[in-house]
Amino acid sequence: MADLNLFVWKDLTRVVQRFVFPNFWFVNNIPINDTVEGTVVQWDIEKPPIAVDTIFTTDSGTAHPLRMSDYGTQSYRMPVSFVYTVINSGDVVNLRRLGGNQRDDRGERIIMNHLRNMVRLYDQYLIEWFTSQVFDGTVTITVGITGGASKTIDFFLPASHNRTASASWATVGTNIMSDIRTQKVRIAQDYGDEARLGVHNDSVSVYLMRNTDIGNLVQGSPLGSQMIQTGRLTNFFGLTWVEVNHRFASANQTEGFMNPFVPDDVVLFMAQPDQNWMEIQRGTVSFPDPERAGSMGVFSFEEQRGPVVWSIPSHNPTGMQTFLKTAFGVAAPNPNAWVYFDTTP
Repeated sequence: MADLNLFVWKDLTRVVQRFVFPNFWFVNNIPINDTVEGTVVQWDIEKPPIAVDTIFTTDSGTAHPLRMSDYGTQSYRMPVSFVYTVINSGDVVNLRRLGGNQRDDRGERIIMNHLRNMVRLYDQYLIEWFTSQVFDGTVTITVGITGGASKTIDFFLPASHNRTASASWATVGTNIMSDIRTQKVRIAQDYGDEARLGVHNDSVSVYLMRNTDIGNLVQGSPLGSQMIQTGRLTNFFGLTWVEVNHRFASANQTEGFMNPFVPDDVVLFMAQPDQNWMEIQRGTVSFPDPERAGSMGVFSFEEQRGPVVWSIPSHNPTGMQTFLKTAFGVAAPNPNAWVYFDTTP
């Protein structure tokens, strides 16, 4: 990329904010609010309307007061991801070919991989993890590197929206369609809009495909052929079924990415994602501007929306110490729009 310059934070930040990671389902489907200033997530907790009054008037008549009203706010400080890596001096030197100004594609590709991995793991991946955890009603994070404080953020999921199946979906004779309809009705009654999605991992796909009633319905149909070819249902019983199989690693875990973002045996029934019921908020973060350092090495500080990336020379090890800083959170104004559903009670 012609605009890659390790010494200019605006160039680095512009480059990393262009990266796209399509496999992160929540990041790419939950709306993002990038107008928040600072690092505090705040939203109104809305009292859902119990009815829409069918009271009309004339053109010169009086207005009728709405029943809907706010009854509070929720706020918390955004978790801030702040990490660094050292790009070794050999790769930095290789940005230019020996004896001229022509760029070395290999050197630039190595550095771009450094930047891409930083953003994928410590921005997009963390936002994906945080957002996926909201759906069971709370998110617990640790603030601090060693012996940090644990904080639990409550999203006020009603008990009636944290449900279990009437009988285990692992049993082939379970009336799965009855359970699905119950959750659809619950969302429609409490939120006022239809459930559109069922988000799950492949453990639930197995239950759906093995179920006797579903098998009898789709046998010999295009939907049955789709199940055989793809190993999943995509459209069934008025819902789009979304299989999310990517995983995260727990702290100090050495085995790899072992934990599914959507837990085994769980379906997240939800309305079509929009900012009326959930949004990801990106905050602004402060950082030193290396280009505006004074003669005594005193930096001028800037504040920009994350992810922000900047570099400073490193003497030991020799190279460029490259930092990434980003702040984010999730607001959930109306948790009646989804149901966290355990298929195997």
